[in-house]
Amino acid sequence: MLHVDRAGKVVVVARFPSLKATGLGDRDAQGVPTGLTLGPDRTLYVALYGGAPFDGPPAAVVSLAPDAATRPDQVKPKLLALVPHPIALALTPDGLGVVDYGGAPGARGRGELRLVASAGGGAAAGPGRLLAAGLDGPTGVARLPDGRWAVAESGHSRLKVLSGNQVGSAR
Repeated sequence: MLHVDRAGKVVVVARFPSLKATGLGDRDAQGVPTGLTLGPDRTLYVALYGGAPFDGPPAAVVSLAPDAATRPDQVKPKLLALVPHPIALALTPDGLGVVDYGGAPGARGRGELRLVASAGGGAAAGPGRLLAAGLDGPTGVARLPDGRWAVAESGHSRLKVLSGNQVGSAR
C-alpha cells in the first residue's frame, strides 16, 4: 500500500507478501489490495485478494489507522474478517459491506455479499453475515442512500440492485 501526499511524495505504508506471515490468517499467499474505502475518521479499509490456490484458506479484510502514512514502519493492519476472495468494499453505518468474488477468475454464480463489523464495531475475524449469494463474478459494490446495494458483476452491462436486507440467492 502506498501513500502519495499532495506534493507527490510516495511512502510505502504496508506490504502484504504473505497473509500468514503477517498474522492475517492462514493463507500463505500474497495479499493483493483489490478494494479500498476510507472511513469518516480516515481509517482505510482494504480487501486483500489472496489469489491462487483459489480453494485454499480465506484471504483478509483489514483496516489501517488514520495515521498510517505518517508512521509506515509501525503500521500493524487490524484483521476485520477472513473471507475467501474479498474484492470490493463499501462502508455503511451498519458495518463494512464485503464482496467475495466467488473463486478463480471466470468462476460464475458463486460470489457473495457479506456484512462484517467495521473497526469501531469490533473485529469479526470470521466471514461476516451473508446478505446475498449467487453473484456472478462481482467486482464492485456500493450502498445506495435508500439502503439497497448496487453490485457490479463481470460480463454484465447493468448493475444488480439488491434490497438492504436480502439474504440468500441473488438470482
